[in-house]
Amino acid sequence: MALTQQALSWLRDLGHQAGSPTWDPRSFDDDLLRDIVLMAQQTPAWVEPYRAIVGLLVERGADLLAEPPIASCPQVVDVNFPTVALSRAEWRDGGLYLTLAPRTVDPDAWTMFRVVGVEPRLWDLHAPDGTTYEATARGIHVRTRKVAADIEFTPGSY
Repeated sequence: MALTQQALSWLRDLGHQAGSPTWDPRSFDDDLLRDIVLMAQQTPAWVEPYRAIVGLLVERGADLLAEPPIASCPQVVDVNFPTVALSRAEWRDGGLYLTLAPRTVDPDAWTMFRVVGVEPRLWDLHAPDGTTYEATARGIHVRTRKVAADIEFTPGSY
């Protein structure tokens, strides 16, 4: 079975793009390799173009894997899930905005979590009464009542 003109054109364009130094393989969807394999099965005598394109994909993919990961970003960890969840965790203008959503509200009970990847500094805290935090090199350790509430950390002065 022969490939359609549209499929041949797509394959030719893919070969040109994959050979371009500015091409980013992330610009294609997850079905790309499956499509190439299906095309190769329909035209087994035409192996070299497929081999060249897959080779470029692998080479570019390896280059991407060698890049450093996305810059580290602050994260909320050690949440007592599923007893307590966060229905919002948003970094905006250097501040952290959380919404605590306990499964069962119990103002006499406490929960704790940490925020990692942040500078150990003074933070202005807007939270339920009794909420405390300690900023250390390992992150911000937070202790708060098990209530539905907003918790906001905004940068304070040093």
